[in-house]
Amino acid sequence: MIFLYNLFLFFFLFLSSPYLLARLITTRRYRIGLRERLGCLPSEILKSFRGKRPIWVHAVSVGELVAARPFLEGLLKNCSSPILLSTTTEAGYRIAKKSLSPAIPTIFFPFDLPLIIKSFIRSVRPKIFIAIESEIWPNLLNILKKKKIPAVLVNGRLSERSYSNYRRLGGFSKRLFSQLTRLGMRTHTESERIIRLGAKRERVFVTGNLKYDAALSLREGIRPEQIRESLAIKRDFPIIIFGSLHPEEEEGIIEHCAQLRNLALLIFAPRHPERSNLPTFLKRKDLRYILWSKIHPHPNPPPTRGRVESFPSSPPVGRIKEGEGLDREKIVILDTIGELNLFYSIATLVFVGGSLIPWGGHNVLEPAVFKKPVLFGPYMWNFLEESLALKSSKGAVEVRDDASLYSAFSTLLANPKDIESMGEACFQVVKEHLGATEKNLDLIKDLI
Repeated sequence: MIFLYNLFLFFFLFLSSPYLLARLITTRRYRIGLRERLGCLPSEILKSFRGKRPIWVHAVSVGELVAARPFLEGLLKNCSSPILLSTTTEAGYRIAKKSLSPAIPTIFFPFDLPLIIKSFIRSVRPKIFIAIESEIWPNLLNILKKKKIPAVLVNGRLSERSYSNYRRLGGFSKRLFSQLTRLGMRTHTESERIIRLGAKRERVFVTGNLKYDAALSLREGIRPEQIRESLAIKRDFPIIIFGSLHPEEEEGIIEHCAQLRNLALLIFAPRHPERSNLPTFLKRKDLRYILWSKIHPHPNPPPTRGRVESFPSSPPVGRIKEGEGLDREKIVILDTIGELNLFYSIATLVFVGGSLIPWGGHNVLEPAVFKKPVLFGPYMWNFLEESLALKSSKGAVEVRDDASLYSAFSTLLANPKDIESMGEACFQVVKEHLGATEKNLDLIKDLI
């Protein structure tokens, strides 16, 4: 089966090589981290291991890195071995470099080609490989097994859609998952799915969801009242945040929800600031707005591709003059990166985007940890378990469309007690699901 996989890779690379070569020559982002993707580590990273075998942790992108942060900190605190972190995307690499300890070197994940993986493992000599959530690579697992290096899945995620896709692969999936030394799955449902795919039952454990522990860590160092004061927003003035909006959601939300500006300060946070059409839609309706970057220039301007959520940064610097608070502006576009959680902390109500379109939604736990009622659309498969838990607790509301979003906001603004009870319910859900970090650390304790 591994032979067929590599045969497919060979033909894919052969057929796409002219396109890939052109991209390498003309597009800078294709060249970023290329040496590391080809299995060549910087000599300073190899020297930093001082002859010790590192713990190799892989988190594919930003979401996995955010979830893995408490786990990585636990490894750093409790293990004498050095840690090597790999990530697949440029966004993940940037966030890891900015937000994690310098003691954890970060590299781009090597291509899953036999010669590259063999060369990489030969030079790094990892003590263990730990994948976060769902990143499984056949050649890597095959070579790790031959080298008798443990491979562990932590915070394992296996949606119904992914399960169906793996089932189509038949015996290949069984071989793939049977090569994992241990699997820490988020839920009982996911553990049963992966056992049916071929993972050995005695190696599968339910360890909970790291994202709850990671969400709680977002509260550290954030003082909402101090932020409101620095922005000259009255203590009881309502704030509605539309977080991580996708371009396809913007026009409908402006059409139906902009009138809420008469009841609250509206803060629109586009997922991709450089692609956002919010200013166009607001101007078309003759609505006044202000860009957050004009009030508070941020040291990290939006990247050229995609919005990157960050770990908590310091509160906004400086103070807005008396009488010029954001509540007078009515509409603000949050066009910087890494500050969304700061604004979640001062929100009254939060809508989480990417959920009114078939994209799959974003992290509903980020506002929930600040005791904020969460609203989202019907497309939440990226955070299905988390959104269902918040809905079941009566802390979150699922809306059908833009019109029902406006209706839900209007109803809640008229019922402050409901807002308070929903926020408490959201936070209770987070508290009830804590502890995954310790369980996952225990899972690998005897392997490191």
